[in-house]
Amino acid sequence: MDYIRVRNTINVVYRKVLDAYFAEIKIEAVAGEDTKEDYIVKSGDTLNKIAKKKGSTVKAIIALNPRITETNKHLIQVGQKIKLSKKTSKKKITFTRINSANLGEEVYILVKTDRLQDELVQLNVLQGKAKGLVEKENPIWLQQNDNDVKIAENYVGKFVCDDESIENKDDFKDWAVIKVKLGSKDSKEQKIYTDALEELKDKKTSLFLLISVTCQDGTPVVYNGENPAIDGELDKRKIPNYWLDVDGKWFEIGVNDGVLKEMKILVDKHIPYSQMGVRDSLSEEGLKALDCSETVAIYLHKLGVMPKLKVLHTGVMTTEKDFRKAIGSNNIEFVDGSDKKNFKPERGDVFVWRDGDGHTGIVHDYDALNDIVTILEAIGSKAVGETKQRKNGGYSGTKCSRTAKYGRLDGALYGHRGWKGYFRPINYTKTL
Repeated sequence: MDYIRVRNTINVVYRKVLDAYFAEIKIEAVAGEDTKEDYIVKSGDTLNKIAKKKGSTVKAIIALNPRITETNKHLIQVGQKIKLSKKTSKKKITFTRINSANLGEEVYILVKTDRLQDELVQLNVLQGKAKGLVEKENPIWLQQNDNDVKIAENYVGKFVCDDESIENKDDFKDWAVIKVKLGSKDSKEQKIYTDALEELKDKKTSLFLLISVTCQDGTPVVYNGENPAIDGELDKRKIPNYWLDVDGKWFEIGVNDGVLKEMKILVDKHIPYSQMGVRDSLSEEGLKALDCSETVAIYLHKLGVMPKLKVLHTGVMTTEKDFRKAIGSNNIEFVDGSDKKNFKPERGDVFVWRDGDGHTGIVHDYDALNDIVTILEAIGSKAVGETKQRKNGGYSGTKCSRTAKYGRLDGALYGHRGWKGYFRPINYTKTL
């Protein structure tokens, strides 16, 4: 008897995570398609007005409408139909793999998948090799959508999926694209990371990725961490959903010089002191002269706690409420107890005293052994205790911006009449 032999063969279709890495984004403007429409002339219209309204030119309109010429273009009539053409504006997005970035910088994490569209991809950025920001193989803080998270996430294919202006949006239909900032928005947490990096050789440490996908229908997912982007070769390691965790592929995070160093370079140019001129600009004109509160305003703006550079004066810096109103954000706070004798300032604090006139400056560092505070300031005349300040190693000139070194309890700081205390920037977006 003839029969067809039954074969117990099943073709397994794997749902895979193929690759994962850090990247930077590039957005380019590209020419789109021409769109055509008929326009009915309205009362008050001129060819020039129509061209501006519709994103075209008079020359282009004449070229599309044989009955309109250079000599009669001013004779268009209400109700007349005019053909218009407009080239649509498009954008093209590309990503370039990166192997390093600085704490606080914005990066993209790309996760390439196969047959996982619309599934949620979650990830940790883990400490690699040895203790650095945190203990080995522990997750670090990230910022996603302005929130502090240790698990960042996005759906496969959801990146720019609804943005018709992106010419190549279909390139990302099998990708989860996750935008994060490295580190925490909490200034205290970020300082812990900064201090940890400062203590490391080369001020860098290695990180890697842990990727996880749980399918809505329960289908298992194959991870290809050891063989990225090679279809069909399954990873035999114990933890196949690790990426970048091998020599030559680690992602390095470092710390840049930070805003305080940038401000020290600025004040050490010994820019002339003045309360006149442009005081709310980083242009060449704005930096021809500085006063004390202008110097602090530039610092807060560069740090990311003052969204728009504004004119400050010490009269609006004596209370937390007034200071916040003056800078246009709540990202500065009065440090409790800083108006008392036993208070020790921290790097980045801003001191204020106000007694008719006033003065303010930025704490660059505090030498606890000698009880000396290094201040970045712009000063008009000699400070109280100027001779001692110079002996401490501070700049000897006045009527300019400078780095000064005051005793913590001296008359230039706590000992000055009208001493208000220290204010501390919080939630800053740049490295201190």
